[in-house]
Amino acid sequence: MIDQLVAVLLLTATPAPATPALPLGDAALPETRTVTTVAPGVTRTSIVRGTDPAPPGEINTTTEGPWRIQVLTIDPRRARGQLRVVLDRRGCVVRTAAVRGTVLTAGQLALQATGSQEAVLVGVATGCVRITSELRDADGDRVAVRPGVYAVNGRYRLTENGAVVVPPGSGSFFDRNPRTIAGTTRTGEIVLATIDGRRTTSVGTTMDETAAVAHVLGLRDAINLDGGGSTTMSVRGTLVNQPSGGSQRPVGDALIWTN
Repeated sequence: MIDQLVAVLLLTATPAPATPALPLGDAALPETRTVTTVAPGVTRTSIVRGTDPAPPGEINTTTEGPWRIQVLTIDPRRARGQLRVVLDRRGCVVRTAAVRGTVLTAGQLALQATGSQEAVLVGVATGCVRITSELRDADGDRVAVRPGVYAVNGRYRLTENGAVVVPPGSGSFFDRNPRTIAGTTRTGEIVLATIDGRRTTSVGTTMDETAAVAHVLGLRDAINLDGGGSTTMSVRGTLVNQPSGGSQRPVGDALIWTN
């Protein structure tokens, strides 16, 4: 559910150092990378692999790309800001809406549902909504929820302890789509990445391709977050990727880096 990745200072842009090519498409595809310093300890790497636009009917099958990827890397040992998860919360109902996005006044919060859960939410959208939850880690142990602990959900794990662990699957979810990745490196950097998709200028990635990208980016542990039309990266208020719908989609949560 990464929808806006926000930083506040843009300093310099330089060619990226030599790193392994992305494991996408034909091995001989040209690939360029540019690194931009966003703030002390925060960089954005723009990766373009492949040059020719894909035929519209071959977006899900072409081996020639292209792919456009934005990678935000945060080194918490040097960066002075903080990463926050901004989430809709629950409260007493003052109004309901059947479309995404709404304007909140001071002190108001929002709760949203999609798919089959829409009818469930509408059915209880009177009075006050009370939700309880229990957070557990991968081993099943309870994680204490306290101030400063934030959570955002994703599906599925891409890497774990440096190994690719994405499960096999089929269907539209596993086909090429815009993707959002969050992960950490072995040395402690936080990495947030978007892969544009469903466009002739960037075809997107399957789940297997997404996991392979996360692995090459050096992510020891990584997860696939909300993608599709929600895959969006903004730096200093400027959109730096190309959402599949042509513009930013109203969403209910975001990962935001503030300096």
